[in-house]
Amino acid sequence: MDDFADQANVVRQRGGGFTRSFIRLRHQFISCWILSQKWKLLDPAIRVSLTFCLCWRLRNVDEKKQFITDISGKHGRETTEEIYEMCTSEPYSFLYYDALKNEFYCRFEFKVAVNKNLRE
Repeated sequence: MDDFADQANVVRQRGGGFTRSFIRLRHQFISCWILSQKWKLLDPAIRVSLTFCLCWRLRNVDEKKQFITDISGKHGRETTEEIYEMCTSEPYSFLYYDALKNEFYCRFEFKVAVNKNLRE
């Protein structure tokens, strides 16, 4: 599914086809790929059900804040933001978040190790 974020009736309508299909297919162990330029416009059911996420540098402060808040459960918001900044600071670089393992990677090249003393 490719970037329907500008069509609210597709991505945000409760019981709409997009969200319903995503959840139904996931329960049937069928993978869904969603490409979107707007994190906040994705239905919350989709955002909390993802298995992984690739995120390049976000241009919008509100998008960045929401994204970091959504994935900061393990290390807290401040540490997660540091991880995001480290992974997206170079051109074409991205953060890979594995939601099943709750782990962060810079690109697919290395896993981000978090010093436990830095936790919030």
